[in-house]
Amino acid sequence: MNNGIARVAVLLAMVGWSLIAPQPAQAQLGTGSLMVTVTSPASGSTVSGTVPVTASVTSVGALTVAGVQFKLDGNNLGAEDTTAPYSVPWDTTTASNGSHTLTAVARDSLGMLWTSDPVTVRVFNDATQTSVTINQAAGQADPTSSSPINFTAVFSKPVSGFTGAGVTLSGTAGGTKTATVSGGPSTYNVAVSGMSSSGTVLASIPAGVASDAAGNLNTASTSTDNSVTFAPVSPTVLENQQPGSRNWSMFPVGKPADDVGKQIKGYASATSVNKGESITFYVTVNPAQQYTMDVYRMGWYQGLLGRLMQSVGPLQGVAQPACPVDSVTGLIECDWTASYTLAVPTSWTSGVFVVMLTNAQGYQNYITFVVRDDARVADIMFQQAVATYQAYNNYPDDNATGKSLYDFNSYGANTVTGTPRAAKVSWNRPYTQRGAGQFFSWEVYFIRWLEQSGYDVKYSTDVDTHENSARLLNSKAFLSIGHNEYWSKPMYDGVQQARDAGIHLGFFGADPVFWQVRFEPSPLSGAADRVVVGYKDRTIDPVQGPTTTILWRDPFLNRPEQQLIGVQFSGQIPVNAPNAPYVVKNSSSWVYEGTGLHDGDRIPLMVGYEMDSSMSGFPLPTSVAGTYQVLSESPYLDPYNGPMIANSSVYQAPSGAWVFGAGTTSWSWGLSDDGDGYMNPQIQRITANLLKRFGASPQP
Repeated sequence: MNNGIARVAVLLAMVGWSLIAPQPAQAQLGTGSLMVTVTSPASGSTVSGTVPVTASVTSVGALTVAGVQFKLDGNNLGAEDTTAPYSVPWDTTTASNGSHTLTAVARDSLGMLWTSDPVTVRVFNDATQTSVTINQAAGQADPTSSSPINFTAVFSKPVSGFTGAGVTLSGTAGGTKTATVSGGPSTYNVAVSGMSSSGTVLASIPAGVASDAAGNLNTASTSTDNSVTFAPVSPTVLENQQPGSRNWSMFPVGKPADDVGKQIKGYASATSVNKGESITFYVTVNPAQQYTMDVYRMGWYQGLLGRLMQSVGPLQGVAQPACPVDSVTGLIECDWTASYTLAVPTSWTSGVFVVMLTNAQGYQNYITFVVRDDARVADIMFQQAVATYQAYNNYPDDNATGKSLYDFNSYGANTVTGTPRAAKVSWNRPYTQRGAGQFFSWEVYFIRWLEQSGYDVKYSTDVDTHENSARLLNSKAFLSIGHNEYWSKPMYDGVQQARDAGIHLGFFGADPVFWQVRFEPSPLSGAADRVVVGYKDRTIDPVQGPTTTILWRDPFLNRPEQQLIGVQFSGQIPVNAPNAPYVVKNSSSWVYEGTGLHDGDRIPLMVGYEMDSSMSGFPLPTSVAGTYQVLSESPYLDPYNGPMIANSSVYQAPSGAWVFGAGTTSWSWGLSDDGDGYMNPQIQRITANLLKRFGASPQP
């Protein structure tokens, strides 16, 4: 090529290059300019999978945008986009892991090209799933009585999206368990709370609940030790570690008020109250004077048997009016002015409480009530038999006006029953004598032993069973103690349904479920279930049907108590006569394990004052084949029927629930006594065997 031609070629090349070379984004021409910016992904970010690459174009002057071509490392990325908004999908898996440069080149209507500033991103595509382990956290005690229980979850890569909802909780511990997650992004703490009863707590992590930066989901967790045993210390055990007091007792000294002088007497607005609620007391003094109220919870308390919870007063007392008698039913109900309302702290432990009333002259009397803990699940539900207390209560026991559901201690004019006894009795009046009903006769001895032994127990009354028997399902075992004779239909139905739901039943007494009663509102206050109705005669009961107040075994009702308990009332020994011995039968039964007893062995003083028997003339309970056993054959002499045989029994219901009937009201005397020789280690062991089979064991 000659020099002239070469010069022309160079000149043409220079002119041509100036016409087609890309211009900077801010280059200016006479007709305007385009400003191009990559808006996504951000410079310095890490990308994976398929991501959108977007750009914005701003026109300065008259130029318009014909299209935008995205470039990856200088090479076209997809086709030119000719329509705003400008974007292209980028499958980053087609690029190598590492640093890459993105630009956007805008073409204007004159064919000029305008290039954005470069954006540098890091491609990281990881197709490996994230693994995870979960185990007990370092330092987590096992077993433990504390909540929360801590686990450690370790993911193989940093993850996001892991929450408590991504933890699967299982195990035998009761309650509504929840998990709370903290930490991250690879190591997390999982805190589990909400356990309400003893058992195991297991934590695991299912697949797919967290993802890594590349979007890979986790696999299901693996573990070497992801189970912790939860063994909470029962509130009852902790309560009995508190200092006790013997000042609750009027025995053997004290000045008990009586129903004639009425030096000081009282009653409560309810037979029980849930902790955190209030209960009102009604007190009379004669003559008018000051008095105090000391509230005790009954238990073991280092052998002092009670704990002072609150002292009230001195308060100024008044002589309340006499309690009128209904001429038809014999109902005696007091219309007294409220004396004091107690707000039960939420910190109090469920139990049987007595209020010691003491007037300025030193006379004393009790009011009894139960503090419930409706929200708590406990191994044992102990039912106080207040309906039976009230049936026998003849306040005022003045030999003139007092009435109960019995002829032997009722006075005054005849009622609809044809005798002085009442057909209705009310809790809106004091209990006779010392004011505690029959609590100190039987139930208190069982409570002492339960709480001394360290069982997990909470308390209610038979009124509570009547009103809400579903609460029985919050325990493993239901206990009826001593003398629990009067039952409403909702009580019978509820306990039977609890048995059929797998709740174990322990009738550690005799004569339970003998009479049917109804509960009615107070005619004075309208408060529900304050009146016990027991006509005991079908011909005079105005209600005819399944709630007629007659014997449960009466053919009209046809619900003999033996079908529930395994035995039923057969006779009695006079209260002033010595008890008969308990005579062992079927000693190979698990009930007698560890007692050393053999068939025919005798445990002294255990049979009295009322007894049950297994009666061939009535149907036995439905039971698992071979599980119904008569456990004792104890001869005694009934003053009305002559020689009799008392029985205890055990059986397993088809639901798996075990049911024990002691067949003697004195069973609890064998557990704890007042130094009078009734306590027996074999009765204690039999009771412990039964409670163990019921799923309840003492805590250390």
